[in-house]
Amino acid sequence: MSDCQVQVESGVESVKLPFKTKAKNIPEDAKVEWKDRYNNKVHVHQNGCDRIEDQSPAYRKRTEMNLLETGDLSLALKHPTNKDRGTYTCTVYNKEGDLMKKQVELKVRVPQVEVDSGVESVQLPFKIRVRLIKKKKDPKVEWTENKKKVHVYKNGSDQPEEQHQDYRDE
Repeated sequence: MSDCQVQVESGVESVKLPFKTKAKNIPEDAKVEWKDRYNNKVHVHQNGCDRIEDQSPAYRKRTEMNLLETGDLSLALKHPTNKDRGTYTCTVYNKEGDLMKKQVELKVRVPQVEVDSGVESVQLPFKIRVRLIKKKKDPKVEWTENKKKVHVYKNGSDQPEEQHQDYRDE
């Protein structure tokens, strides 16, 4: 059972997993550890530093935490997706062990598209950051359904020859 719930739309810039406490309750040498529902380390902060080497690769460059002095141990998680849903646990350790703990449940809403049978077409929403396209000169975009390629775009154009036959215009 989580202490609180946060709900967010998939694809937003970031989401805040809240944990506010009194700064005087946190020793200087405390270790703060955020973990996900699979016990992966989402963010680790110890001795005044973020410990990126202790962090699960899936969360690298996606998390930020305020300084301990403020008493705000909230975690910002960038670009949340449906894979990020679930319960996150923040544990504050001192030399003797667990000092305090909080759980936050993250619910990520994924856009749903409803369509009547027989309509000519439907548009499936998907938005990305422009920076991703600029970093990669010739991005490749693939839409799949149950491992079948529905649509492929690369080298600046559609690639119908790479589509599964069920999705080709014939």
